[in-house]
Amino acid sequence: VADAYGGWAAINTSMTDVRPDPISCCTSAAAPYVAGAAAAIILEARRILGDTSTGYSGPAGDPTRRIVARGPAGLVAKGPLADGDLTLQELRDILEKTAQTRPQQGRDDGLLSPVASGQVSDFGTFGIGANPFCQLCFSLPLTWSQIPPGPAYPQLGYGGVNEYSLATAFRVLRGETDLPSRAAEDSFMALDTQIRQSVIQNNDVSTVTSWTAPGAAACPASQLAPLPSSADSTGLPPTGTGSGGATISLALLTVLVGAVLAGVAGGRRRRPEDG
Repeated sequence: VADAYGGWAAINTSMTDVRPDPISCCTSAAAPYVAGAAAAIILEARRILGDTSTGYSGPAGDPTRRIVARGPAGLVAKGPLADGDLTLQELRDILEKTAQTRPQQGRDDGLLSPVASGQVSDFGTFGIGANPFCQLCFSLPLTWSQIPPGPAYPQLGYGGVNEYSLATAFRVLRGETDLPSRAAEDSFMALDTQIRQSVIQNNDVSTVTSWTAPGAAACPASQLAPLPSSADSTGLPPTGTGSGGATISLALLTVLVGAVLAGVAGGRRRRPEDG
């Protein structure tokens, strides 16, 4: 999990300014937040190894041989960079296993949460869940300290990716500390993955094909359908028109399926702040 609600977002009119933004919400923000942490680990590994290249090398489909950073062996006494290579599998291991088991409160936590911060003004603008993309969604943000006693991984998976976990990841890269052992989490997540792949068939990575960018002429502008005249600036029909009944039915079905999967699968969940 990673902080999502009120996460820091780049401002479209500036190359330097960032601020907490209510549209930086939920799993839609947690995924790029964690991806940013992975990128930071790669950059630190390349800095340590003196690797000024971009991209990666090695055979696709084999994370143990896919190289994301490379340099001379022996620059680091121990750890994943001792051999001079950081593989994709090592990157994944570092990202997951340095995640905080019980996350500390960080700079991005609860910044815009109307429940945690007491700022209820978002309700009037964004609805009960204060989510601009899902006015009917309900979220009940909690603080990290409210996670029940005992193992936290059923609620948090490997834990929280944040500025503290990154500091640990960097120490692992420099060989200053060992990669934490997360045997209980590994066992739990392996079972979680097995359940998910049995419930969601297309979640089986063996069926995923390599993606290639379409050619420039794959979708000429002349073939793009114009927006309907009734659409607003978002390109969506006005509220209450068009296929509203179908949209509501789909939303209800999505909620039902999500509840079933959450009850069955557990595991890689969002942080408590996201509900």
